[in-house]
Amino acid sequence: MKIVIDGLKKEIAGRLLVDIPSFEFRANKRTVIVGPNGCGKTTLFGLIAGRLEPDDGRIVTEKGRLSLLEQDFPQGLASGTLFDVCADACSHLARREEELHALEERFSSLNEAARLRYADLREAFERDGGYDWRREVRLVLEGIGFTREEIMRPAATFSGGQKRRALLARALVSEPEILLLDEPTNHLDLQAIDWIERWLVARRGTTLIISHDRHLIDAVADEIVEFRNAGLERYPAPFSAFRDERARRNEARIRQWKQQQEFIEKTEDFIRRNIAGQKTKQAQSRRRMLEKIILLEPPARDNSWRLGISKAVAEGKTVAEAVGLSIGYDDTTLLDNVSLSLYRGEKVAIVGNNGSGKSTLIRAFLGQLSGFGGQVRLGEQCRIGYFPQEGGELDPALSVYDEIARERPTAPEEELRTILGAFLFSGDDVYKRVAVLSGGEKSRLLLAKLFLRQPNLLIMDEPTNHLDLESRVMLENALSEFDGTLLFVSHDRAFVDTVATAIWHIEESSVLRLEGNIEDNRARLFPAARFVEKDAQPKKGADQPRPAGSDGGRALGRGANRYKIGRIEEAISDLEERIREEELKMLDEEALRDGRVYAAIAEECQRLKHELDERYKEWEEACG
Repeated sequence: MKIVIDGLKKEIAGRLLVDIPSFEFRANKRTVIVGPNGCGKTTLFGLIAGRLEPDDGRIVTEKGRLSLLEQDFPQGLASGTLFDVCADACSHLARREEELHALEERFSSLNEAARLRYADLREAFERDGGYDWRREVRLVLEGIGFTREEIMRPAATFSGGQKRRALLARALVSEPEILLLDEPTNHLDLQAIDWIERWLVARRGTTLIISHDRHLIDAVADEIVEFRNAGLERYPAPFSAFRDERARRNEARIRQWKQQQEFIEKTEDFIRRNIAGQKTKQAQSRRRMLEKIILLEPPARDNSWRLGISKAVAEGKTVAEAVGLSIGYDDTTLLDNVSLSLYRGEKVAIVGNNGSGKSTLIRAFLGQLSGFGGQVRLGEQCRIGYFPQEGGELDPALSVYDEIARERPTAPEEELRTILGAFLFSGDDVYKRVAVLSGGEKSRLLLAKLFLRQPNLLIMDEPTNHLDLESRVMLENALSEFDGTLLFVSHDRAFVDTVATAIWHIEESSVLRLEGNIEDNRARLFPAARFVEKDAQPKKGADQPRPAGSDGGRALGRGANRYKIGRIEEAISDLEERIREEELKMLDEEALRDGRVYAAIAEECQRLKHELDERYKEWEEACG
């Protein structure tokens, strides 16, 4: 299903965010929309989804279901379980299922036309995955990182990040003709991101995705659309092709702008020299021509910044080490008796599922934890620069200039302004209070402070959060050139693959050291995961979707009976297959002609469905 935009405009708070004369999102394509933070991408999604009214123009789509990744649970669902929240998105299938059951119960009294209509309804129901929706809800929730115990917990008991993941699952299982996903990999761990990439590749329908995740872009995008100057411009995928083509177009724009400026300057000079002379008519004619000329937009300034950390002071071979380290909170142990060494010049990425203890391990190396077993020792001459996940080091009451001046109080104002300018804080921007900065601006200010500290050990917790694509590329280039030691946590797989020389993989309260980056250790980090098969061909060069039926490597919650769950799931799969076989028999010519034959098949179907419901109840109990 395509989306056609015609003369669309939207202004918010006096700023024109959307100005699209004409554009078409192609049917059955996966389109990734990129652009700087705050440029209007989310506003465009609101317009397409009908959540916002345009000031002018229109958006035309064919009739069909559209799903937007929501920010909050729909009213009335927060009191249900996680499964209920997602199952509600399949209510259209549940209603059709009830309609089919009602027709089955009085099938013998239906006339021939009603029976044929029933056959059409059942065929459409099967084509839309009606028989598998409950199973798909469960597999999608497990795929993005929820345990089987968590699926049956009340949704209100989850954290903000977990709720965001639940809303993502809800959007996925609704199977709309048009799916809009705004930063879908936020709050997902690497294994869940790997899963959703595969899910999107296999999905049918039109998919629009806002993302700064380059690995996701390369894995799923059929095309890339840049949000530029309130409008849209189409580019090829993958990301490398997009950057090359964009650079070529920008060079062409600069040449055209310069040529126009030269033409305007020469024409204005001619008018000045001849407006009162013998060539007055020619000068007047050229003045009228200039008045009608359509001015080209001046080339955008280079918004990339460069993080230049001075050469690190040499330290010993072992920069930091953990010996017998045990950490956790309350009665939960996250890491137990872990011993690790961080060596000079290494760039180590800490990876693991959400909640496994990545940020807690970071805090242990910073000396911010007390009362745990074991110890962390730092090497001699170790000077730490820390980048926190949520900008905790910044004082919201200070201005940008005052915040950075705290790092070097005696530095001349010109020097500090030069540093701030390198991180895109210029003019009056330096007087903005930290409290009003966007997430990306806070990240740039924190990085500017690191520049001044000149550390030889960088510890960074999710440094790419809030950064747009170009800023992420600049940061990873700088860190790749950094000659000190780096320990970091990141869910940006392309960032990790570019920067990391080693991996610390947290799994089941222990940490395994792996040499190389994520791609080098793909098989170890991404064991076979649950996947809902879909009737679609993956894009050329993409990995095939993994079949359903394997556990996915995620641990069950405490109290769950793993052996019993496995046996029940085998029984559920068998019953679902038998129900499909019986329901196909209902479409046979003999069953449609003879009500007695049909009634016998329908009775067997009802018995199997009743048994399936009982098995699902057993499954929920076994999950704890």
